[in-house]
Amino acid sequence: WREVLEWTPDRGCLWLLFNFEDAEAAAWLANAAALVERRGRPIPLTDGAGERVLTAVWSLFLKPHFQFERWTVVVGIPQSVAFQAIRTFERIFAGVALVALLVAFLFGRRLIRSNLEPLDRLSEATGHLAAGEFAHRVELRSGDEFEQLGDAFNGMAARIGEQFDTLETLAQLDRA
Repeated sequence: WREVLEWTPDRGCLWLLFNFEDAEAAAWLANAAALVERRGRPIPLTDGAGERVLTAVWSLFLKPHFQFERWTVVVGIPQSVAFQAIRTFERIFAGVALVALLVAFLFGRRLIRSNLEPLDRLSEATGHLAAGEFAHRVELRSGDEFEQLGDAFNGMAARIGEQFDTLETLAQLDRA
């Protein structure tokens, strides 16, 4: 594979073709000649091997400086070569997207667990409090709002326990 650069003085055409072998380049040059004659829009042409070649034609008006009315530049690159970077990106992107989703899933799971574990402990402590176990305390060392809530819950349980003890003592005095 090599680049083909050919100048056609009679037509004023500069032909630039990337990554072609000589036989394939000759077929593309023949196909592109009709495109130059029509001065048509860029279209995919085929080379000698039947592969699509993305081809573009444009003219440069240079008559004041050169002997030709205009120069026509024809550029072609095989579609497989032109889209190779896109195919590589698609393969890499799929892997990176999969890893990113896995990391997001693991991070989300950890975050949810860090929120649910203190709530489970608080819910369990509430059950003990409802059963009259006022000495039961919840231990939360998360360093966030849940720890503050656990400390407030423990303070509330201690005060309720003291009030029940006081009421029980008063009830015993009343019965005596």
